[in-house]
Amino acid sequence: MPEPKLNREDYLEERKQTGFVRDLSMHLQEMRSVILISLASLLLFFIIAFYYADFFIEILKKLAPLGSSFFQLKPGELFMSSLKVGFFVAFYFSFAIIISQIYFFVKPALKEQEKQIVKGLSVFIPVLFYLGLVFAYFFILPPLLDFLLNFKEGLVEKRYGLESFLNLVLSIETVTAIAFQLPVLVFLLGIFNIVSVKQLFAIWRYVILGAFIVSAFLTPTPDPLTMSVLACALLVLYFSTILILKLIKR
Repeated sequence: MPEPKLNREDYLEERKQTGFVRDLSMHLQEMRSVILISLASLLLFFIIAFYYADFFIEILKKLAPLGSSFFQLKPGELFMSSLKVGFFVAFYFSFAIIISQIYFFVKPALKEQEKQIVKGLSVFIPVLFYLGLVFAYFFILPPLLDFLLNFKEGLVEKRYGLESFLNLVLSIETVTAIAFQLPVLVFLLGIFNIVSVKQLFAIWRYVILGAFIVSAFLTPTPDPLTMSVLACALLVLYFSTILILKLIKR
């Protein structure tokens, strides 16, 4: 018995549903590719970082004051510390690859102007991330560790648990790198006209206060020097972004 022919409305509806399923399948395949490439890069860098864990641990130990020594508080602590350092180092090195994969995934759905903006951000975000890591290593951690490890010097011997020390250093590194993404948020608010450049500058008093509050929260010590250094860095990033927005919109 011959199948009944579809009318035009049914045909268009079936075509629409078929197209939706096909597009969804393509998006899922693209997402799978993004996830696999990101995980593969993370795994590759982890293997390398874990193999050279001693090298990276020595770099981090140099942040401690002279005369400091480290020891294991429990069996396997050095192994677990090597795993942790390997993971964080792998994440740092693969961060740019992960961001680029996210860009390639969302690119087809963007308009031409949006593509240019997101393309710039795919470069800008990793640059800020790595600047945050470098800034934390040279300007945040030295005074912070000097304050913490030399507090009431002479009262106790300078011997520290390796895992606790690395946890503190890696957490400060990561948090600072994330905090350095502030310009991205400001840029998106300005470029999409959610907030005007004039409004962004008009709240400068609250921004300064907020920068010091955030810095006090991110730095786990009452040391005003460390807090002020991070707060000033965030303020420079904030007002530099406003200047860039003003030049773009001129």
